[in-house]
Amino acid sequence: FWTRPYLFFTERTAGITGAVRFQKPGEPGRDYVLGLDLPLRDILQALSQLKVGERGAAFIAEANGAVLLPPAVIEASDSTLSASLSPERLDAGPIFDAAKAWLAAGRPARQPVTFHEGTWWAWLQPLGDPDKGLWLGITIPEWDFLGTLQSSWMLVSSVGVLAFAAGLIATLLLTRHYGRQFKALPSLTGNPAEFEEKVLALIRYGESPNLEFKSTLRTNLKTSQAGKEIELAWLKSVVGFMNTDGGILLIGVNDDGKVVGIAADQFENDDKCLLHFKNLINRHIGAEFSKYLHAEIRPVTGKTVVAVVCEKAREPAFLLAGGNEEFHIRSGPSSIKLTPRQMLQYLSVH
Repeated sequence: FWTRPYLFFTERTAGITGAVRFQKPGEPGRDYVLGLDLPLRDILQALSQLKVGERGAAFIAEANGAVLLPPAVIEASDSTLSASLSPERLDAGPIFDAAKAWLAAGRPARQPVTFHEGTWWAWLQPLGDPDKGLWLGITIPEWDFLGTLQSSWMLVSSVGVLAFAAGLIATLLLTRHYGRQFKALPSLTGNPAEFEEKVLALIRYGESPNLEFKSTLRTNLKTSQAGKEIELAWLKSVVGFMNTDGGILLIGVNDDGKVVGIAADQFENDDKCLLHFKNLINRHIGAEFSKYLHAEIRPVTGKTVVAVVCEKAREPAFLLAGGNEEFHIRSGPSSIKLTPRQMLQYLSVH
């Protein structure tokens, strides 16, 4: 079992956790679980150090051709996340040329691709879902190929399990990437198609520490009635985003990633919907936190979706619920409430 990528609470670095269940001889009926935390930077660093011939390289790419960069080439200002660059943004080195050639060839799986007039070769294979996960690849010049390909591929495959886990980092990377673009939502007002494209791209990668889906703004779909518990559920996510690293809330998308829209909320128009949203923020979080929130209502696949970009707040944000103030943070793809002691510990290091 592998978790989705999330921020390790103590180390403040992105990673995944693997777990396996087993039983000890002589203890039938008693299960044990062994867990292992793997920082994603270590996985990418291991790939970057693999020797593939004299001039070849192993790498991990997203389904859109963006190459994940090992820590050695990432700016030191952000040690918690890995980074990715598309071949169009960085035209340097055989890895990016290999990604370009692979995209141009239609993203073939486990089939050779040649580039540089046939003097270089590349192979890529999907790590899980070929359209949502990552791809593990190697690229090597033709003159290194014949003598070293077999041993090199075995070396790359030896980290296949770790790379599969690293494939889940696509969720976090894409959310952070599009999160920065969504912060300029007013500039998208004249281009609905671009808005829809970005929302669908986020949905394809699923929920993560920086992305959450909610079906409605106020209506309980089981009872078809307005429910306060529905409003508080997404308000907890907003508070969690502001107290952690920010994120995007998509209202009108269910847990399975299906766009259902907010028609069930029965707002008269978009302005009434936004007014209700703002009133809930003012009542349960505080008007002073509105500056960290950017909401936009647009059609996606013919249905109305509310996209809310939440920036990380400079001061702690609390949720006022039932007369109590609650402090929430993001942990994996969900928000959790901290006790007063946990909150003090968290704020002392953030």
